[in-house]
Amino acid sequence: MRHLTPDILDAYAEGLLTPAERAVADTHLAVCDRCRLALVSLAQMGDLLRMQTAVAPPPELAATIIARLEPTLPLPEAAPRAVKPNWALSLWNGLEAVAAWLLLIILGGETVLAAYRSGLGELAALIQSQPEILVTYPTEAFYAVVEALPIIELSLTLAVLVVAVWLMQRFVATLPLGSRA
Repeated sequence: MRHLTPDILDAYAEGLLTPAERAVADTHLAVCDRCRLALVSLAQMGDLLRMQTAVAPPPELAATIIARLEPTLPLPEAAPRAVKPNWALSLWNGLEAVAAWLLLIILGGETVLAAYRSGLGELAALIQSQPEILVTYPTEAFYAVVEALPIIELSLTLAVLVVAVWLMQRFVATLPLGSRA
């Protein structure tokens, strides 16, 4: 036999159960001495608590608690020290970023040239002059664009773009706070 939980017994004693929950609890209490005894104890405890008068805590209680907790509280973190700017590191990071951006420009140009050589420009001109091709032959137009894309050059360009942005972020992070925009 499953007994009523303390939460259900407490809610029963306080009159907080729904009629359906109360009916289930009544059925169980009719046959279970253990739960009935627990319910009587809860009801008596509630009656005793309600008879007690409210007592205000002494005014020094908060100060006493805080005084006892202070040795266990974490120490405040020290203020961050000013970091001396490392101009050599900033210069090196800046040169890396410039090199990456130059490489990105070169690879971007190579990607555009490779796309032109593979006929992507002609395909774009055809689609611009006859846009109904996209509606009439959407699958063929898609495959024609995919075949004309210089995938390797495009992948390399995107990889260098990611590296260039990362290097630029690293460069900006090494600049002294006053020189950042």
